[in-house]
Amino acid sequence: MKIKRTVQGTVSSDKMDKTIVVKIERRIKSETTGFTLLEVVVALLILSTVLTGSFQLVHRYADDRIKIQDRISANQVAWNQLMERHQIAENWIPANDVVVQGTTGLAEESDRDWKWELKIEPAVGQNLFRHQVSVFSQNSADSEARLAIFLVSQEY
Repeated sequence: MKIKRTVQGTVSSDKMDKTIVVKIERRIKSETTGFTLLEVVVALLILSTVLTGSFQLVHRYADDRIKIQDRISANQVAWNQLMERHQIAENWIPANDVVVQGTTGLAEESDRDWKWELKIEPAVGQNLFRHQVSVFSQNSADSEARLAIFLVSQEY
């Protein structure tokens, strides 16, 4: 925007009064300023690409967070089952408190029910057995966690 200033003044000799009148005229350019339609479309395209990528990243983070939380809970269930077997094998639990342990069961962890399966296989060595616990979600046939431990005794 261009501004043109003109100053007009009158001096009166009688009254020694000076009057200054200032006129400001604005000239409006014949060309309009602003963004063209193409520039706006390109800017919106870039903005939508950035926002879409950001939303996908946040969504992926939330999904991964849930998966990690489930995997931690499943590992905790497997670890608890193996620690029970270890305590029994080491006779840390009195014989009258030992309940016959099965090879499958349900456990609750993080407000969810988890299925677990125990497999006991002989290992190389005298009275050495491999105890492996697999933990499954109620809705899935794929194991969420699988842990193993070697114990000297198989009997419970």
